[in-house]
Amino acid sequence: MAENKALYVLDASVILKWFLEETENREQAVRLKDEYIDGDIKISIPFYAYSEILNTLGRLVSKPKAISALSFLYNLRFVEYEISYAHAHFAIDIMNHYQAVSFYDAGYHALALDQNITLITADKKYYQKVKKRGNIVFLGDYK
Repeated sequence: MAENKALYVLDASVILKWFLEETENREQAVRLKDEYIDGDIKISIPFYAYSEILNTLGRLVSKPKAISALSFLYNLRFVEYEISYAHAHFAIDIMNHYQAVSFYDAGYHALALDQNITLITADKKYYQKVKKRGNIVFLGDYK
């Protein structure tokens, strides 16, 4: 019998909280990481998530801490998705509908919508703009 574990898309704003000393909603972000490590949930990301995360870490933390984070992330073996033509088209549609939304943010959301799963974001500004589109939860509201 197959297990039905919850599957989420996490954007960079959530995963970065694992490595930065932010306080707002960090507890929920760490809980997601622990649930994933314990095998209680599954996490998927678009392939560019590592670049987005490491771009931020490379600017904000020491080189050893950024390299350690890179090793940690790669060892987690998230479900990674390439950006297909249809996925990119969906992300651009989100960008055009909700002005001032980046392709990166819309790409996470398009992945969640395309796979009919939930995106969890700590980006309150993005969440407020697109929440009516569905398949998105603000990290602060995560159980």
